[in-house]
Amino acid sequence: MTENQFELLIIHGGMMQEGMSSDEAITAIRIMQHTPEDIEWLENRIQFQKKKGIRFIEDKRIIEWIEQQQDPSHNQW
Repeated sequence: MTENQFELLIIHGGMMQEGMSSDEAITAIRIMQHTPEDIEWLENRIQFQKKKGIRFIEDKRIIEWIEQQQDPSHNQW
């Protein structure tokens, strides 16, 4: 997973958290003009996860990233 792909995964999950459907989130990501290869990767990952019944929040990398962002010592500002 590249940094851009990881970013798309986070963006997609955030949009869904705000109430968008997965399809709406993908459409918004397309409008944001991310690379077609990364969008295709995201769509394939979503399909794989749906087939396997894996929820996004269970992805260890996402959980670690969220925890890191919530850590005050990680605040770069």
